[in-house]
Amino acid sequence: MRLAPYLRQSDDDIEKALELYRWSSRMSVSLFELVAHLEVVLRNAIDTALADHFDEAGAGIPWFLRTPPTTPLMDEAIATVPTD
Repeated sequence: MRLAPYLRQSDDDIEKALELYRWSSRMSVSLFELVAHLEVVLRNAIDTALADHFDEAGAGIPWFLRTPPTTPLMDEAIATVPTD
């Protein structure tokens, strides 16, 4: 039962267990908001670093549309990936 850990923590008092459950939900939502902001900041930092690394301004094409640099071993591994 989903409420069981909350009941154990609140000495089987259903009202206290429900309040603890609501508190846990609010904390989870708050944390998720922070994680979402962190994800955007991280994604933007990666995009900036890759744009600089692949000289996006000089190439006139976004880094993600360019052919990625590979090695012969990578080319062989890509060629052997099943397509069906």
